Amino acid sequence: MKPQLIVGILLVVLGAFIVFRGLSYGSQHSVIQVGDLKASIDAQRPVPTWIGGVALVGGALLIRQPPEDTPWRVTETGCSGPS
Repeated sequence: MKPQLIVGILLVVLGAFIVFRGLSYGSQHSVIQVGDLKASIDAQRPVPTWIGGVALVGGALLIRQPPEDTPWRVTETGCSGPS
């Protein structure tokens, strides 16, 4: 398999997961520290849905793009063959 196809498939899968199931990441912030006593906050932040949509579209474009060594291409004016 070509790397472009693998990256495209991974982006589509990741984008679909974000759009349909949601994804969040955690972060920990130290609020106060006095001597050995430390207070911190754990926060879960969601990944925006539009990022999943961008990953889906980008992955689909990578999958659909024809390889560079293809002698025949479909263009706006028709098919062009080897010259």
